[in-house]
Amino acid sequence: MTPAVLSSLDCTKTSDRNAVQIIAPVIQATGEDVEKHTISRSSIRRSRITNRINMSSQLKSEFKPQLPMVLHWDGKLMADLTGDEKVDRLPIIVSGSGIEQLLCVGGSRNWKSHS
Repeated sequence: MTPAVLSSLDCTKTSDRNAVQIIAPVIQATGEDVEKHTISRSSIRRSRITNRINMSSQLKSEFKPQLPMVLHWDGKLMADLTGDEKVDRLPIIVSGSGIEQLLCVGGSRNWKSHS
């Protein structure tokens, strides 16, 4: 699983179970032996979590603003991760000098840091 594949699964909101149904035929279509790969819901879940942690660490290490920044926040009603209900989200962003960085997204239930 490459970071690009894992990020694509996240961007398209593909569940771990659905990802198994997509990835196995794709591996087979490339001529690879599916049996040589670990393809399960739990292995995909672990890979996605690891990828998110790595991306977050990279963003944190690269974000070192030396100039004054402006802090932005605005509440927004968005679909919950399950898609069953709407929840209030509060994105917090800093910007300035051609830089825009999402710091975190607060929700009615918890806070999720993205930087």
